[in-house]
Amino acid sequence: MNEASPYLISRPQFVQLFLVCTAVILATFLRAGLIIVYPFFVLMFCYTLNFRLSVGLTILTLSSLILLPLSFIVNDQPFLFNTILSIYIIYPVLFLYLSHHSRMHKRIEIHSLDRRFIKYLTIIMFFNNLIGFVQYLILRHDDAFTGLFSSHGIGAHGMGIINGILFIHYFILFKSHPRWGLLFLMLFFLFSFVMSFFGLALVLLLASLVVYYLIFQLSLGNAFKFAALAIVALGVLFITSSKTFTYNYNILDNTTEMLNERDFSTSSEMPRKITVFYNYKEVFGDDIKLLLFGTGPGTFNSRSSFLLNGDYSDNFLVKTLGANEPAYAVENAYSLWNQHILSIQFNDGTRNQPFSSVLAFLAEYGLVFSIILFILIFRKLTLVANRMKRAAQDCEDTIEKNRFMLNHEFILVVGIFIMLLLISNNLMEHTEILIFVIIIKLMEMTIPHQEVVSPPTSIYVKK
Repeated sequence: MNEASPYLISRPQFVQLFLVCTAVILATFLRAGLIIVYPFFVLMFCYTLNFRLSVGLTILTLSSLILLPLSFIVNDQPFLFNTILSIYIIYPVLFLYLSHHSRMHKRIEIHSLDRRFIKYLTIIMFFNNLIGFVQYLILRHDDAFTGLFSSHGIGAHGMGIINGILFIHYFILFKSHPRWGLLFLMLFFLFSFVMSFFGLALVLLLASLVVYYLIFQLSLGNAFKFAALAIVALGVLFITSSKTFTYNYNILDNTTEMLNERDFSTSSEMPRKITVFYNYKEVFGDDIKLLLFGTGPGTFNSRSSFLLNGDYSDNFLVKTLGANEPAYAVENAYSLWNQHILSIQFNDGTRNQPFSSVLAFLAEYGLVFSIILFILIFRKLTLVANRMKRAAQDCEDTIEKNRFMLNHEFILVVGIFIMLLLISNNLMEHTEILIFVIIIKLMEMTIPHQEVVSPPTSIYVKK
């Protein structure tokens, strides 16, 4: 007779339960509380799924200990609570992303964890979107499409990002295995993505598909598929909200004309998302110490900076600790996004939000640290993608080979999409970034462990 397990549930069951809870938290209003326990969540994830310290993490830690204090010492900047908040929000994400999966400790069943997590996410987002459709039909305004996701953070736009990731997943699957069910899910999440009315993200999603399929995998078939998707997406946007379609079209047209003519003389007419980059160039370009070491974490255009300025959000931290207004942020970022500006109609669009995770790293953490970080991020993405491709080449099982190739394609397409969002939005400081990171980590777990085998030693005998 088998002995009863001393635990209520087995380890594989616990892993499944953990992934279900993670999907529920990240895709509903519960994500609002996740920011409070960010480090503990990451530690729990790493402990449960055996992720450990990596070379990239070691480099990041050493770089942080050396370079971040210099931003305050060299530039004579005051140490603010902004710095603690910025590190508290950003570093758990970076630590999880750069961590390395280990098979040396607890053994767990890792087969298909990535697909199971996406399945859980699909179910939750399916109901989210259905509720969102009802909300939009009743309320009839662009920000109504939130479902159980709620308006916390970037609200409908965050929901749109998750729908975009799921659309890419089912698009890749359908392209490889045409099935009616996959076609339905692909179009459903594309429609839901458009319904978030996140015009910039729609442009970036289409740009991601262009970059991968029309540049790296150029073919007539891919060109037709891209054209069909673009027509469907723009058609849905026009039918559901012609005003939003016209508004976004005019923004793109005016911005393109301004960039082509290089007319930056009237900053009030320049999209403030571009203005903040222009301000960075003007201020940091004239101060080499500021350029190299930054103003300090959380002290320019990051979400952390805006959360603590007392104008952007009247949150618990502001009420408890008081507002902080770093000098460089007041002059070059807060002036572009405040309650006065938001009180003017049509001034609260994405084009006017002075947010960018990439720019925040450059301005706050400094050019030296940012270059190191960007190399680590890019290297990790390409390393997982290349290992996935190599696993497909070495695999003899047709089904597994195809699975590795689909994962490789997903990592690159979504990776491009996320990179573009990091340039144009402060995505690094929102929980939506965890969806991408967790899927990547679960896919990384599926890669077969390759033993390092020393080549045989040849002995040459001179005749």
